Amino acid sequence: MFALRLMARPGGNGTAYKYGERPPFGVPVPNEILRLFGRDSHTFLKGRQCENQGLGIGAFAYYRRVVENHKNEIFDEVIAVCETIGASQQLIEELRSAKKEVSFTKAMEQIKIVLPQGLLINGQNPLLALHGALSVGLHNESDEQCLEAAHAVRLVLTDLIEKMSRLRQDNWDLHTAVQLLVAKKSNP
Repeated sequence: MFALRLMARPGGNGTAYKYGERPPFGVPVPNEILRLFGRDSHTFLKGRQCENQGLGIGAFAYYRRVVENHKNEIFDEVIAVCETIGASQQLIEELRSAKKEVSFTKAMEQIKIVLPQGLLINGQNPLLALHGALSVGLHNESDEQCLEAAHAVRLVLTDLIEKMSRLRQDNWDLHTAVQLLVAKKSNP
């Protein structure tokens, strides 16, 4: 739904204004994202709205705020997935240590071990990719450059959160299936 204001002018010309749109234009944000960001999900959605409207500095600022505010939740999810899939204890300890840092950028500088293959995006560590984008900031960047960076941050963050959710769900499903088969074998 949206509202239009049409103003006709002599000669068949005129102008049209579009006011708002419900639901907002664009691909819906996955529920995993909204759940993870909880009370700040509206901030993420504001970033998405700015991105849709071509407001790069605004979109980047909103996304950066969400990542910084929810650094601990992001790390908690990564740690939970690493524990679930049996990643090295050294990586898990590095992630726990990095989580103690106040800023996302400083936290990322502490991690030396590569994340498990299931969390990589095109062979790259998505946390390092986010770190690279967010550490640049928006002070000397044009609105177009900020829009491009905001788009990349949203895509990487969304993919990472969806992968973590899928890995945890797949592992749970597999665990449940194994338990069912073991129970059937022991109770003929």
